[in-house]
Amino acid sequence: MAFDKFLERLIPDEGIRNMVQSFLSPDDESGSGKGGGPAKTVEQLKNGGLEEHTKSWVGTGPNKQLTEEELKGAIDQADLRRIAQRANMSEQEVLVALVSFLPEVVDKATPNGSMKDLRNMSSGMS
Repeated sequence: MAFDKFLERLIPDEGIRNMVQSFLSPDDESGSGKGGGPAKTVEQLKNGGLEEHTKSWVGTGPNKQLTEEELKGAIDQADLRRIAQRANMSEQEVLVALVSFLPEVVDKATPNGSMKDLRNMSSGMS
């Protein structure tokens, strides 16, 4: 399934959905040039201090909730600014939306509790 169609099922608001896709697919929207899609983004969050969170989202148990402050500390601030500008949102609005949707998106994208699901989704992106 295409990543954009997957997100469409989870996030009804088109603006929020596009912003979340931009965050998870930096090659497509943010201009960061980092690329790699959702799997790489989750790895970056893990390495940015959110290992417990990302493990819970990928795993089959309950999702560990995230705060705006935790997320802000784990992501590149230049990327946050770019995503906010492209989405015509404030950085705080972006953080609030990501905190609301990111755990569920990663959880639903990894139904078998494996990063392999996200990597497969990433490789299917154009």
